[in-house]
Amino acid sequence: MNAILFGTSSAIALAALASAAVDLTPAASAWVQRIGIGRFPDEAAWRDAAAERAMKWLLRTPTVRLTDQTRLLWLDMLRGEYRRAAIQHWQEAALVLGLTELAGFGTAASGVDVPAARFSSRMRAVLGRFFSRKFDESGGWREQPEQVDAAMLAWAVMASGLEPDRYRRAFEQTAELVLRHVGGYRYVDTIGLVCPFLAAYGLTYGREDCVDLAVRQIDAYDRHGMHPDLHLPYHAYAAGDGRPLGLCGWGRGLAWYAIGLADVWRLLPASDRRKAELEARVAKLAQAAARFQQPDGSWRWTVTRPETRADSSVTAALAWFLLRAAAASGAPGDARERARRALAYLRGVTRRSGAIDFAQGDTRDIGVYAQRFDVLPFAQGFALRAAAAAQEPEQGRRA
Repeated sequence: MNAILFGTSSAIALAALASAAVDLTPAASAWVQRIGIGRFPDEAAWRDAAAERAMKWLLRTPTVRLTDQTRLLWLDMLRGEYRRAAIQHWQEAALVLGLTELAGFGTAASGVDVPAARFSSRMRAVLGRFFSRKFDESGGWREQPEQVDAAMLAWAVMASGLEPDRYRRAFEQTAELVLRHVGGYRYVDTIGLVCPFLAAYGLTYGREDCVDLAVRQIDAYDRHGMHPDLHLPYHAYAAGDGRPLGLCGWGRGLAWYAIGLADVWRLLPASDRRKAELEARVAKLAQAAARFQQPDGSWRWTVTRPETRADSSVTAALAWFLLRAAAASGAPGDARERARRALAYLRGVTRRSGAIDFAQGDTRDIGVYAQRFDVLPFAQGFALRAAAAAQEPEQGRRA
């Protein structure tokens, strides 16, 4: 009997130790990696380190956790609540966009001083390996996506300018996916995730219905999903009656709206009558975003509450947005300077490994916001997009 009890007690003790090891590993790893954070001699050294880290992540993207739990993580893993595959698409998309624009590929980075040929060559090799993992020989997805998050990755591939026609089948599959996903709620996330792809796909392949849908999504959100005075987006709104849902002032929600608005505006040709309307919205949103930037250059995860934590993902996306918005008539005159302050903040929260830290984790539902702040490939990618835009010569600022 004693032997049985001893054996049972030992098994329980070992299980507890194993569980504690699983729980403590992420926290201990983050603590170690934050030693010496932000110590880069200059902007160029920081940019190089951030780009190196992004290339490594593109081939092996780190897990973005769904859970905020710090104990019994193995239970979340078993229940499938630790991570979700769809989250990876927008992480990978941001990395592709940031790296290709920094390297001077595609049309989005025209005017940028192209980095050393060796970096560009390495980038092509990394992207080639990444694309071969994502797409099959026919140019379709190897694993057919089920969530519209994939649209952002499809847009990033198109924007890279690296044999985009080769992946036309995947773009067609993505367009079909987006067009059949119509729900009762309209999320601000989808403005950034979907609208740039729809506009790019429609303009490239003569699908005016897709371009029109992208603009109409932005128009509808401007009418139903924005605070009338602050001009900040709510997390969502109900399609049936237009009632706003979730937090007004959620930082990454503002970032998602800014991303979709700016990219669609830039994609539309100058002859398109809708371009001027979008430009006015870009300027108005830039004014709203500038109002809530903090003295240290960051934006908080709730932008209207300076006492909340700074969020690197919001800061990176809005730094890029302000650099783009500087070309819009009516945008803040100090938009570029504000973006530089944001980049300086990001440099100060970058680990020695080049990983930008303290980004808010993924959001689980309307009104349910992560309180875990860690590395996030999305923040890394948009920091590189902002760094690329900041290098553009002054004469190349106009869209």
